[in-house]
Amino acid sequence: MQFKIWKLAKTYLTDYAKQKGFCFHKKWWIPDSIDNTITRYRTYECSHAQTHEAEKVILAKNRRNHNSGMIGCPWHINITFLKSANDVWINSIIGKHNHDMNPLIAKIAPRYRKLTDEMLKKIKFWIIQGKMGISTQYNLLVTSFLNKVINKKDLSNAIQ
Repeated sequence: MQFKIWKLAKTYLTDYAKQKGFCFHKKWWIPDSIDNTITRYRTYECSHAQTHEAEKVILAKNRRNHNSGMIGCPWHINITFLKSANDVWINSIIGKHNHDMNPLIAKIAPRYRKLTDEMLKKIKFWIIQGKMGISTQYNLLVTSFLNKVINKKDLSNAIQ
């Protein structure tokens, strides 16, 4: 699969992850050898990909029994931007997860709950020009952005 720019590839990947019910993050990237502002290679991995290893050496009987979200999920995707082709390509995908998918991930994961720049501009305008309360702003945002999940707590944080 190919994309014209990195932003389209990331948007596609974000939509895919929301639909399937998981979250991902950047693992590593390789910049262009001549121009460091150009990304040539990037790997994204599931947010459950790594495994937790305690930094402190404590006796097992003194440790609290705490589960970690890092369970070694093998899912990852490698994406590259070749010099010879002016497109972003998906090189390889390991598409298997070793955990259950969460259909509510779009509502609970902070990665998907971020307010867009357009939303923030409207909020700023409503506060300065309209002197509107948070309830009115929330109702306006929900009706203006039907496909976006908006939490009152996120709106409150943006106002402060």
